[in-house]
Amino acid sequence: DLQDVERRENFHLMAGCKLFQSWPKTKIEKMVNVCTRRVCEPGEYIFHQDDEPDFFYVVVEGTVQIVKELVIVTKNRWPSGHKQWTELNRVPQKRLKRRRNY
Repeated sequence: DLQDVERRENFHLMAGCKLFQSWPKTKIEKMVNVCTRRVCEPGEYIFHQDDEPDFFYVVVEGTVQIVKELVIVTKNRWPSGHKQWTELNRVPQKRLKRRRNY
């Protein structure tokens, strides 16, 4: 049966993976029983950031690129009104000592 052959292959792949080496055989078998293989094309998205997790992926062959998207929000930090400029001038400033050469 083709499914049994795929299950055996999946078992050997998972049992040989460092992530699962400490797992008992029965636990790996349970995982293999619900596994399905998926072949991805180059450039294909496996999932997008913020997608609800619905699968656990193991890369058997090839590489994947993981991208974290960041949203950077900046605010104008310059004083925007007369009151703020006045308050800015009230901030104590360090006095510098003048050196005099005689």
